[in-house]
Amino acid sequence: MSDLAVNFQTTKQLTTLFCVFSDYKCLRQIDDKTQSKVETLLTKRIHGLGGWKQVAIKYDMDEVDRDSLEGSPDAGKTTIAYVKATNPDLTVYEFCKTLKERNIRRFDIIKELLGHLSALSLEKTS
Repeated sequence: MSDLAVNFQTTKQLTTLFCVFSDYKCLRQIDDKTQSKVETLLTKRIHGLGGWKQVAIKYDMDEVDRDSLEGSPDAGKTTIAYVKATNPDLTVYEFCKTLKERNIRRFDIIKELLGHLSALSLEKTS
């Protein structure tokens, strides 16, 4: 295995450990049904509220990539995939804080994520 592959695998394992041992669930750990709902809501335009584009800007998606998503029915899906790929240890809690920001204010999405804030706690054995 190449050094790059070993380094990638180690990074992936460390990220998984962070998510398992933190008090908060990572965004990449949410179930498919919830993720699909979040993606759909993020794509939906609501007057006066932010959406996929503001989230993409917040997480530094390239302008060319953002422009290619204009009018796409999968803009929310692509944005969530980008956020998860570039921020693998982003917690649901931190993502909800982003959704609360003044230029986004997507409490409908936060409501969907509320049941996914904390990770399963590991029981200590004696």
